[in-house]
Amino acid sequence: MSEIAASITDHRDRVAAEPRPVRVASRPEADASGTIRLYKPEWVIVHTERGDTPSTAVTAAREHFARTYAGRVRDTDVDYHTGHEPQAAQPFVVQLRLCLPVLKGEFKYRSRACAWAAKHGIDDYWTVQRNSPADHELRAYGTKKLADA
Repeated sequence: MSEIAASITDHRDRVAAEPRPVRVASRPEADASGTIRLYKPEWVIVHTERGDTPSTAVTAAREHFARTYAGRVRDTDVDYHTGHEPQAAQPFVVQLRLCLPVLKGEFKYRSRACAWAAKHGIDDYWTVQRNSPADHELRAYGTKKLADA
């Protein structure tokens, strides 16, 4: 064996004897699935109607809901918030609000997502793997027809 081949072999042996870094997936706290998304349900104003009387504004808001969101959200996730603005030309206001999952953050570890939620006082939330079927379902809520509708 030549001197160069011996030094290469010696170098390979030294490198092979060095400790190897631990893979992220083998850490006990690691989530092998990848990025974790944290969603929180929040009431979002999706439409506002104005009317001369409360009944016209409410009727128009309900018609908009029937055209746009019927069968796409559960009945428990719908709210009509009424208001009155005496100075406006059409003083009665109705806001159509839906409770939708809102993305609050992406995390490497599920434990960190849960810790962040606890730190910010969020009790009701979902943690899902990014681009998983559960993630697609949460992102499609309100836009896609529900299976049970």
